[in-house]
Amino acid sequence: MEAGDRAAAGAAACGNRARWRGVLGDWAATRAYCRLIARKSEAECRHGTINRLTVGFFWTILISSSQSSELTTLTNHSVPTLGDLEIAVLEDIWRFGPSDTKAVYSRIGQSRSISLNTVQSTLERLFRKAMLQREKISHAYEYSARVSRRELIQKLVESTVRRVAGPQPDALLSAFVDLAARADDDQLKRLEELIARRRAELDQP
Repeated sequence: MEAGDRAAAGAAACGNRARWRGVLGDWAATRAYCRLIARKSEAECRHGTINRLTVGFFWTILISSSQSSELTTLTNHSVPTLGDLEIAVLEDIWRFGPSDTKAVYSRIGQSRSISLNTVQSTLERLFRKAMLQREKISHAYEYSARVSRRELIQKLVESTVRRVAGPQPDALLSAFVDLAARADDDQLKRLEELIARRRAELDQP
């Protein structure tokens, strides 16, 4: 990248950061935004048009911030640690609905160069972590999502805020602003509209 291009990119990022600090304002509005994005991401996933900016941000929280390794239920105070393959399988189940091991393998196994047994063990881990439920049909288990995308993302955000930010969430808010600064103008406009809508809802008696 040429020096001029780097300077332009840096200026754009700084402008976006300043823009987001003004838009997000207080932490309560940021948390409201997170819930709205979770709802929107779930709808986009159902239609196969996932916005990788917003979804990627929350999956980053999932990978880097979750600490509990084994759960029997998804509670308000704990979320599971999920690896890249577990996330891919969960995404697949959310998108295509109840599926057995062979169906999941046919969609993601070969593209990832993994075996049928690996897909099976991943589904089993997700079941143990209370991400999936299963029902035996004939000689095979059919797996379905136990929690929705929205529910999981909301738990992840709340858990991260509780454990990392505490009573002083400035650092977490600053990190979010830095991530949002990478968005293009169209994405920023969409996020601003979501925040404005949520603030209007909060202002209603």
